[in-house]
Amino acid sequence: MASDTLTSAASILYEMREDLQAIYPRDQVLLAEWSGYNRSTGEIDDEKQRITPLNNREVFSGSNVRIPVDFAPAQGGGWVSETGTLNVPIADAITAATVTLKRVYVPASITLDLEEDSLSNSSVQYLARKMEKTAGALAQLVDEGMNMGGDALLATVTDSATSLTITCAAGTDFDKLLPGTVVDVLTRSNGADPGQGLRRKITAINESTGVVTFSATQQASDGGSGNIVHSSNEGLYVPGSYGNHLAGGLVAASATSGTFQGISRSTYPGYKGTDGRAGVTTTTPLSDPMMDAGVQAGNRAGSFRWDFGYGDPNAINVYKNSKATLVRYNVPTGTLKSGFQGVEYDAAGFPLPIVPGRKAPVGTIYWLRKDAADLYGRRKGPDFDDHTGSMFMRFSRSLPFEFWMIDRLEWGWKNPASIVFFTNLSTS
Repeated sequence: MASDTLTSAASILYEMREDLQAIYPRDQVLLAEWSGYNRSTGEIDDEKQRITPLNNREVFSGSNVRIPVDFAPAQGGGWVSETGTLNVPIADAITAATVTLKRVYVPASITLDLEEDSLSNSSVQYLARKMEKTAGALAQLVDEGMNMGGDALLATVTDSATSLTITCAAGTDFDKLLPGTVVDVLTRSNGADPGQGLRRKITAINESTGVVTFSATQQASDGGSGNIVHSSNEGLYVPGSYGNHLAGGLVAASATSGTFQGISRSTYPGYKGTDGRAGVTTTTPLSDPMMDAGVQAGNRAGSFRWDFGYGDPNAINVYKNSKATLVRYNVPTGTLKSGFQGVEYDAAGFPLPIVPGRKAPVGTIYWLRKDAADLYGRRKGPDFDDHTGSMFMRFSRSLPFEFWMIDRLEWGWKNPASIVFFTNLSTS
């Protein structure tokens, strides 16, 4: 009877997969916009959605995707007299970026008692809630990756000790290191465990001093316990993700040097982000004059219109609050298709909503075009690993069962130069 009830529960959850994949991106700005989530219908629409082998098989080669990149308009044209000679054509600077689908997952477990009682209404509801919670955690991991630099690094360690407290570098984003968050403490150069650094749970943070306090208790059988060996060679990482993280995050895509998606930016300078502040690094509030200069920088990089701005809520608040203090001025807001709202800036005649994202890099705002990148995936959303013949799996003689929710995806950029970024912004 237990096996039958487990099968019944699995059937119910499998029937929920379509709805789950539709709502999966709804709470994360970048994931929602590049998945094509439409808040008004609660569904994924056809205008902009994840590219999969089902809807575009020819761009996939196994787990790799090749993205043609064309850096500039056709060159070599000119005016000619009635009896003149046409210019010789100039070859286009076309190359291809290569991205590899990454695998992200969240494991969850259920007990034998829940399995045996899974035909009851309350237990089925529990399983549904458990699945939604797991999918939510998976979406947060993807959102985090879309805001990062491809290395899973959450913070850089600055002190040396063997203790339960670690000091992080100035500018650390503590929205990614909230109490209860589990991280790996690893050597930055090679991902090695310096000593009891795996799967450690944060119990407290002190933003003013940069000190993070960890629990001494082991969180899982593959994790450490007690004091953590660390030095300034270490960093705090998304657990189990060193070397396997989403590579196309905004920090990596907007960088102005290095190699990105297989393309050297020194060889192809058009494949780098556009600094809206032209190299100025002093900390200052986001302002209209600053963004006016950003429009010009973006125009020179070949972009003349953006779909929305996105970034640190605390930097946006400084800008918004400076507007709200003006007499008889109502701060205009814009709404994205995914339902997220933000204060509007007039970008040379085009209203540009600037939407906050809690996982966005500290003191940074990006202007983004949705046609500059695509989200590629094995399927249109997350799914259960059922290679054993069932979504529920048991290991050795252990009573609890596990299920794994997995997604395979990557953010592929055709035109990083369209990203105009503003860094070192004042925050509230």
